[in-house]
Amino acid sequence: MSVIRILIIAPITGPITGENKAINIYIQQVKKNKSISIVVLDRSTEMLSLKKVILKNIIFVLKYIFYINTKNPQVIYILLGQKRRAIIRDSFIILLAMLYGKKIIAHLHGGDFKKYTTKEKTIVNQLVRSVYSRINKIIILSESLMGQFSNIMPLSRIFVVHNTCEYYHFNYRATKPNLIYSPLEIVFISNVLPRKGLFDLLLALIILSKRSIAFNFTFAGNIIPDGDYSDRNINFKIHDIIRKGGIEKNIQILGPISEKQKWQLLRKAHVFVIPSLYNEGEPISLIEAQCAGCPILATKVGGIRDMIVDGLNGYFIKKQSPDDIAQKLEMISRNPSWYLKASHFSRQHALKKYNIYNYVNNINHLLLMQ
Repeated sequence: MSVIRILIIAPITGPITGENKAINIYIQQVKKNKSISIVVLDRSTEMLSLKKVILKNIIFVLKYIFYINTKNPQVIYILLGQKRRAIIRDSFIILLAMLYGKKIIAHLHGGDFKKYTTKEKTIVNQLVRSVYSRINKIIILSESLMGQFSNIMPLSRIFVVHNTCEYYHFNYRATKPNLIYSPLEIVFISNVLPRKGLFDLLLALIILSKRSIAFNFTFAGNIIPDGDYSDRNINFKIHDIIRKGGIEKNIQILGPISEKQKWQLLRKAHVFVIPSLYNEGEPISLIEAQCAGCPILATKVGGIRDMIVDGLNGYFIKKQSPDDIAQKLEMISRNPSWYLKASHFSRQHALKKYNIYNYVNNINHLLLMQ
Protein backbone atom coordinates (compact mmCIF):
# COMPACT_ATOMS: atom_id res chain seq x y z
CA MET A 1 0.00 0.00 0.00
CA SER A 2 1.42 3.37 -1.04
CA VAL A 3 1.69 6.06 1.64
CA ILE A 4 1.23 9.75 0.85
CA ARG A 5 3.53 12.17 2.67
CA ILE A 6 1.94 15.42 3.87
CA LEU A 7 3.57 18.45 5.47
CA ILE A 8 1.04 20.27 7.67
CA ILE A 9 1.75 23.95 8.36
CA ALA A 10 -0.58 25.31 11.02
CA PRO A 11 -0.81 27.07 14.40
CA ILE A 12 -0.47 24.09 16.72
CA THR A 13 0.40 25.87 19.96
CA GLY A 14 -0.23 29.38 21.29
CA PRO A 15 -3.51 30.84 22.55
CA ILE A 16 -6.52 28.56 22.16
CA THR A 17 -8.49 29.43 19.03
CA GLY A 18 -10.97 27.58 16.87
CA GLU A 19 -8.25 27.22 14.25
CA ASN A 20 -5.72 25.39 16.40
CA LYS A 21 -8.43 23.30 18.08
CA ALA A 22 -9.66 22.12 14.69
CA ILE A 23 -6.23 21.28 13.28
CA ASN A 24 -5.24 19.42 16.44
CA ILE A 25 -8.40 17.31 16.17
CA TYR A 26 -7.45 16.51 12.56
CA ILE A 27 -3.84 15.61 13.45
CA GLN A 28 -5.00 13.36 16.29
CA GLN A 29 -7.39 11.50 13.96
CA VAL A 30 -5.22 11.31 10.82
CA LYS A 31 -2.43 9.57 12.71
CA LYS A 32 -4.72 6.51 12.71
CA ASN A 33 -4.73 6.46 8.89
CA LYS A 34 -1.99 4.13 7.65
CA SER A 35 -2.13 5.52 4.10
CA ILE A 36 -1.05 9.00 5.25
CA SER A 37 2.27 10.01 6.80
CA ILE A 38 2.37 13.52 8.30
CA VAL A 39 5.03 15.97 9.41
CA VAL A 40 3.77 18.99 11.36
CA LEU A 41 5.36 22.44 11.30
CA ASP A 42 4.02 24.90 13.88
CA ARG A 43 3.62 28.46 12.59
CA SER A 44 2.20 29.98 15.82
CA THR A 45 3.45 33.51 16.57
CA GLU A 46 0.43 34.94 18.40
CA MET A 47 0.98 37.07 21.51
CA LEU A 48 4.74 37.33 20.91
CA SER A 49 6.82 40.50 20.81
CA LEU A 50 8.03 41.72 17.40
CA LYS A 51 11.59 40.56 18.16
CA LYS A 52 10.39 37.05 19.07
CA VAL A 53 8.09 36.93 16.03
CA ILE A 54 11.02 37.71 13.71
CA LEU A 55 13.23 35.11 15.38
CA LYS A 56 10.51 32.45 15.31
CA ASN A 57 9.75 33.16 11.65
CA ILE A 58 13.44 32.77 10.73
CA ILE A 59 13.52 29.40 12.51
CA PHE A 60 10.23 28.47 10.82
CA VAL A 61 11.61 29.23 7.32
CA LEU A 62 14.76 27.18 7.97
CA LYS A 63 12.68 24.23 9.22
CA TYR A 64 10.35 24.51 6.24
CA ILE A 65 13.22 24.35 3.74
CA PHE A 66 14.78 21.47 5.71
CA TYR A 67 11.52 19.45 5.79
CA ILE A 68 10.84 19.94 2.08
CA ASN A 69 14.32 18.63 1.23
CA THR A 70 14.57 15.80 3.77
CA LYS A 71 10.97 14.58 4.21
CA ASN A 72 10.03 15.12 0.55
CA PRO A 73 6.29 15.65 1.15
CA GLN A 74 4.00 15.21 -1.84
CA VAL A 75 1.39 17.62 -0.43
CA ILE A 76 1.70 20.87 1.52
CA TYR A 77 -1.42 21.38 3.66
CA ILE A 78 -1.37 24.94 4.99
CA LEU A 79 -3.81 26.80 7.24
CA LEU A 80 -3.92 30.36 5.95
CA GLY A 81 -3.48 33.39 8.17
CA GLN A 82 -5.64 36.49 7.73
CA LYS A 83 -3.29 39.27 8.84
CA ARG A 84 -1.02 41.13 6.41
CA ARG A 85 2.25 39.77 7.76
CA ALA A 86 0.75 36.25 7.77
CA ILE A 87 -0.15 36.66 4.09
CA ILE A 88 3.45 37.59 3.28
CA ARG A 89 4.69 34.51 5.18
CA ASP A 90 2.10 32.23 3.55
CA SER A 91 2.96 33.60 0.09
CA PHE A 92 6.57 32.53 0.64
CA ILE A 93 5.39 29.06 1.72
CA ILE A 94 3.21 28.73 -1.40
CA LEU A 95 5.89 30.00 -3.80
CA LEU A 96 8.55 27.65 -2.41
CA ALA A 97 6.13 24.71 -2.60
CA MET A 98 5.46 25.60 -6.25
CA LEU A 99 9.20 25.80 -6.93
CA TYR A 100 9.57 22.25 -5.60
CA GLY A 101 6.57 21.03 -7.57
CA LYS A 102 4.43 20.23 -4.53
CA LYS A 103 0.66 19.99 -4.47
CA ILE A 104 -0.75 22.80 -2.29
CA ILE A 105 -3.97 22.50 -0.29
CA ALA A 106 -4.86 25.61 1.70
CA HIS A 107 -7.49 25.84 4.44
CA LEU A 108 -9.04 29.09 5.62
CA HIS A 109 -10.52 28.98 9.13
CA GLY A 110 -11.96 32.48 8.98
CA GLY A 111 -14.49 34.53 7.11
CA ASP A 112 -12.83 37.87 6.52
CA PHE A 113 -10.36 37.27 3.69
CA LYS A 114 -12.25 38.68 0.69
CA LYS A 115 -10.86 42.20 1.24
CA TYR A 116 -7.46 40.86 0.14
CA THR A 117 -8.72 39.36 -3.15
CA THR A 118 -10.09 42.58 -4.66
CA LYS A 119 -8.30 44.54 -7.40
CA GLU A 120 -7.04 47.23 -5.02
CA LYS A 121 -3.43 48.09 -5.88
CA THR A 122 -1.95 47.34 -2.48
CA ILE A 123 1.10 45.10 -2.14
CA VAL A 124 -0.85 42.52 -0.14
CA ASN A 125 -3.79 42.41 -2.57
CA GLN A 126 -1.48 42.04 -5.58
CA LEU A 127 0.46 39.33 -3.75
CA VAL A 128 -2.73 37.41 -2.98
CA ARG A 129 -4.05 37.69 -6.53
CA SER A 130 -0.78 36.55 -8.10
CA VAL A 131 0.26 33.85 -5.61
CA TYR A 132 -2.88 32.45 -3.98
CA SER A 133 -4.54 31.98 -7.36
CA ARG A 134 -2.01 29.18 -8.01
CA ILE A 135 -3.06 27.08 -5.00
CA ASN A 136 -4.38 23.69 -6.18
CA LYS A 137 -7.37 23.60 -3.82
CA ILE A 138 -8.71 25.88 -1.12
CA ILE A 139 -10.91 24.65 1.73
CA ILE A 140 -13.42 27.01 3.33
CA LEU A 141 -15.75 26.36 6.24
CA SER A 142 -19.16 27.23 4.85
CA GLU A 143 -21.17 27.73 1.68
CA SER A 144 -21.64 31.43 2.45
CA LEU A 145 -17.86 31.87 2.34
CA MET A 146 -17.40 30.79 -1.31
CA GLY A 147 -16.94 34.42 -2.27
CA GLN A 148 -13.75 34.68 -0.22
CA PHE A 149 -11.71 33.38 -3.17
CA SER A 150 -14.07 33.47 -6.14
CA ASN A 151 -12.32 36.65 -7.38
CA ILE A 152 -9.05 34.81 -7.94
CA MET A 153 -9.89 31.20 -8.81
CA PRO A 154 -12.73 29.12 -10.28
CA LEU A 155 -15.33 27.66 -7.89
CA SER A 156 -14.24 24.19 -9.01
CA ARG A 157 -11.09 24.62 -6.88
CA ILE A 158 -12.92 25.84 -3.77
CA PHE A 159 -14.33 23.20 -1.40
CA VAL A 160 -16.46 23.35 1.75
CA VAL A 161 -15.45 21.28 4.79
CA HIS A 162 -17.52 22.12 7.85
CA ASN A 163 -15.77 22.51 11.18
CA THR A 164 -16.08 20.09 14.08
CA CYS A 165 -15.44 19.78 17.81
CA GLU A 166 -14.67 17.07 20.35
CA TYR A 167 -18.33 16.55 21.17
CA TYR A 168 -17.81 12.97 22.35
CA HIS A 169 -16.60 14.41 25.68
CA PHE A 170 -20.16 15.55 26.41
CA ASN A 171 -22.87 13.31 27.84
CA TYR A 172 -26.13 14.78 26.57
CA ARG A 173 -28.17 12.41 28.73
CA ALA A 174 -27.36 14.68 31.66
CA THR A 175 -30.46 16.72 32.52
CA LYS A 176 -30.68 20.27 31.20
CA PRO A 177 -32.14 22.83 33.65
CA ASN A 178 -35.91 23.32 33.45
CA LEU A 179 -36.68 26.75 32.05
CA ILE A 180 -40.01 26.94 33.89
CA TYR A 181 -38.54 26.77 37.37
CA SER A 182 -35.14 28.43 36.96
CA PRO A 183 -33.72 31.74 35.72
CA LEU A 184 -32.62 31.92 32.10
CA GLU A 185 -29.02 30.67 32.04
CA ILE A 186 -27.08 32.59 29.38
CA VAL A 187 -23.56 31.68 28.30
CA PHE A 188 -20.81 33.27 26.22
CA ILE A 189 -17.61 31.23 25.74
CA SER A 190 -14.99 32.73 23.47
CA ASN A 191 -11.85 34.80 23.38
CA VAL A 192 -13.07 38.10 24.80
CA LEU A 193 -12.54 40.99 22.37
CA PRO A 194 -14.82 43.90 21.38
CA ARG A 195 -15.47 42.47 17.88
CA LYS A 196 -17.25 39.52 19.51
CA GLY A 197 -20.03 41.90 20.61
CA LEU A 198 -19.76 41.25 24.35
CA PHE A 199 -20.41 44.91 25.20
CA ASP A 200 -23.72 44.79 23.30
CA LEU A 201 -24.68 41.61 25.13
CA LEU A 202 -23.99 43.18 28.53
CA LEU A 203 -26.14 46.19 27.60
CA ALA A 204 -28.92 43.77 26.57
CA LEU A 205 -28.74 42.11 29.99
CA ILE A 206 -29.29 45.49 31.65
CA ILE A 207 -32.48 45.82 29.57
CA LEU A 208 -33.55 42.32 30.70
CA SER A 209 -32.97 43.29 34.31
CA LYS A 210 -35.15 46.39 33.94
CA ARG A 211 -37.91 44.17 32.53
CA SER A 212 -37.66 41.92 35.63
CA ILE A 213 -36.59 38.87 33.61
CA ALA A 214 -34.74 36.44 35.89
CA PHE A 215 -31.38 35.44 34.41
CA ASN A 216 -27.80 34.47 35.13
CA PHE A 217 -25.00 35.21 32.71
CA THR A 218 -21.64 33.44 32.65
CA PHE A 219 -18.82 34.25 30.28
CA ALA A 220 -15.46 32.60 29.95
CA GLY A 221 -12.37 33.09 27.83
CA ASN A 222 -9.11 34.98 27.46
CA ILE A 223 -9.27 38.74 27.12
CA ILE A 224 -7.48 39.52 23.84
CA PRO A 225 -6.24 43.00 22.77
CA ASP A 226 -8.24 44.16 19.76
CA GLY A 227 -7.52 47.23 17.64
CA ASP A 228 -7.41 50.29 19.89
CA TYR A 229 -8.44 48.23 22.93
CA SER A 230 -5.79 46.81 25.25
CA ASP A 231 -6.72 43.90 27.50
CA ARG A 232 -6.82 46.39 30.41
CA ASN A 233 -9.22 48.68 28.50
CA ILE A 234 -11.51 45.75 27.69
CA ASN A 235 -11.53 44.52 31.28
CA PHE A 236 -12.30 48.02 32.58
CA LYS A 237 -15.19 48.54 30.14
CA ILE A 238 -16.73 45.15 30.97
CA HIS A 239 -16.77 45.90 34.69
CA ASP A 240 -17.90 49.49 34.11
CA ILE A 241 -20.96 48.38 32.10
CA ILE A 242 -21.83 45.74 34.71
CA ARG A 243 -21.46 48.16 37.63
CA LYS A 244 -23.42 51.00 36.03
CA GLY A 245 -26.18 48.60 35.00
CA GLY A 246 -26.50 47.19 38.51
CA ILE A 247 -26.32 43.56 37.32
CA GLU A 248 -23.30 42.42 39.35
CA LYS A 249 -25.31 39.68 41.11
CA ASN A 250 -26.36 38.18 37.77
CA ILE A 251 -22.89 37.97 36.23
CA GLN A 252 -20.13 35.39 36.63
CA ILE A 253 -16.77 36.04 34.97
CA LEU A 254 -14.61 32.92 34.77
CA GLY A 255 -11.67 33.82 32.52
CA PRO A 256 -9.93 30.88 30.79
CA ILE A 257 -11.49 27.50 31.63
CA SER A 258 -10.64 23.83 31.10
CA GLU A 259 -12.43 21.49 28.71
CA LYS A 260 -14.22 19.86 31.64
CA GLN A 261 -15.39 23.21 33.00
CA LYS A 262 -16.58 24.26 29.53
CA TRP A 263 -18.82 21.24 29.08
CA GLN A 264 -20.14 21.59 32.63
CA LEU A 265 -21.03 25.21 31.87
CA LEU A 266 -22.74 24.29 28.59
CA ARG A 267 -24.66 21.49 30.32
CA LYS A 268 -26.42 23.94 32.63
CA ALA A 269 -26.92 26.65 29.99
CA HIS A 270 -30.25 27.45 28.33
CA VAL A 271 -28.93 29.68 25.54
CA PHE A 272 -25.58 30.56 23.96
CA VAL A 273 -25.12 34.10 22.64
CA ILE A 274 -22.47 35.23 20.14
CA PRO A 275 -23.25 38.75 18.80
CA SER A 276 -20.15 39.04 16.58
CA LEU A 277 -19.53 42.26 14.67
CA TYR A 278 -17.20 40.79 12.02
CA ASN A 279 -17.24 37.96 9.49
CA GLU A 280 -16.36 34.80 11.37
CA GLY A 281 -15.87 31.37 9.87
CA GLU A 282 -17.64 28.60 11.79
CA PRO A 283 -16.89 29.26 15.48
CA ILE A 284 -16.16 26.01 17.28
CA SER A 285 -17.65 27.48 20.46
CA LEU A 286 -20.97 27.74 18.63
CA ILE A 287 -20.72 24.12 17.44
CA GLU A 288 -19.93 22.98 20.99
CA ALA A 289 -22.93 24.88 22.33
CA GLN A 290 -25.23 23.21 19.78
CA CYS A 291 -23.81 19.78 20.65
CA ALA A 292 -24.70 20.53 24.27
CA GLY A 293 -28.29 21.27 23.25
CA CYS A 294 -28.13 25.05 23.52
CA PRO A 295 -30.22 27.19 21.19
CA ILE A 296 -28.11 30.00 19.69
CA LEU A 297 -28.52 33.75 19.36
CA ALA A 298 -26.03 35.10 16.83
CA THR A 299 -25.53 37.83 14.28
CA LYS A 300 -25.87 36.91 10.61
CA VAL A 301 -22.18 37.30 9.71
CA GLY A 302 -19.69 35.17 7.77
CA GLY A 303 -20.23 31.44 8.05
CA ILE A 304 -22.53 31.84 11.06
CA ARG A 305 -25.39 32.53 8.63
CA ASP A 306 -25.24 28.83 7.66
CA MET A 307 -25.13 27.54 11.24
CA ILE A 308 -28.54 28.63 12.47
CA VAL A 309 -31.92 27.52 11.17
CA ASP A 310 -33.76 30.64 12.27
CA GLY A 311 -36.56 29.79 14.68
CA LEU A 312 -35.59 26.11 15.00
CA ASN A 313 -32.21 26.00 16.76
CA GLY A 314 -31.98 29.67 17.64
CA TYR A 315 -32.51 33.15 16.25
CA PHE A 316 -30.48 35.64 14.30
CA ILE A 317 -29.98 38.95 16.10
CA LYS A 318 -29.26 42.37 14.67
CA LYS A 319 -25.68 43.59 14.74
CA GLN A 320 -24.89 46.12 17.51
CA SER A 321 -28.47 45.98 18.83
CA PRO A 322 -28.79 45.36 22.59
CA ASP A 323 -32.58 45.89 22.21
CA ASP A 324 -32.89 43.02 19.73
CA ILE A 325 -30.72 40.72 21.85
CA ALA A 326 -32.85 41.51 24.90
CA GLN A 327 -36.08 40.92 22.95
CA LYS A 328 -34.94 37.49 21.74
CA LEU A 329 -33.73 36.47 25.22
CA GLU A 330 -37.05 37.52 26.74
CA MET A 331 -38.92 35.59 24.05
CA ILE A 332 -36.97 32.42 24.91
CA SER A 333 -37.46 32.88 28.66
CA ARG A 334 -41.25 33.09 28.17
CA ASN A 335 -41.48 30.05 25.89
CA PRO A 336 -40.25 26.88 27.65
CA SER A 337 -41.92 24.57 25.10
CA TRP A 338 -40.00 26.21 22.23
CA TYR A 339 -36.78 25.91 24.24
CA LEU A 340 -37.16 22.13 24.66
CA LYS A 341 -37.77 21.62 20.93
CA ALA A 342 -34.93 23.98 19.97
CA SER A 343 -32.53 22.29 22.39
CA HIS A 344 -33.16 18.88 20.83
CA PHE A 345 -33.00 20.22 17.26
CA SER A 346 -29.77 22.11 18.02
CA ARG A 347 -27.95 18.97 19.13
CA GLN A 348 -29.21 16.78 16.29
CA HIS A 349 -28.38 19.48 13.74
CA ALA A 350 -24.81 19.81 15.07
CA LEU A 351 -24.08 16.07 15.28
CA LYS A 352 -25.18 15.62 11.68
CA LYS A 353 -23.57 18.68 10.12
CA TYR A 354 -20.35 18.93 12.18
CA ASN A 355 -19.57 15.25 12.53
CA ILE A 356 -15.91 14.71 13.39
CA TYR A 357 -15.52 11.74 11.06
CA ASN A 358 -16.95 13.64 8.09
CA TYR A 359 -14.56 16.49 8.87
CA VAL A 360 -11.48 14.25 8.85
CA ASN A 361 -12.58 12.14 5.87
CA ASN A 362 -13.44 15.18 3.74
CA ILE A 363 -10.02 16.74 4.35
CA ASN A 364 -8.30 13.43 3.63
CA HIS A 365 -10.26 13.09 0.39
CA LEU A 366 -9.06 16.50 -0.83
CA LEU A 367 -5.46 15.81 0.20
CA LEU A 368 -5.41 12.48 -1.61
CA MET A 369 -7.37 13.63 -4.67
CA GLN A 370 -5.38 14.08 -7.89
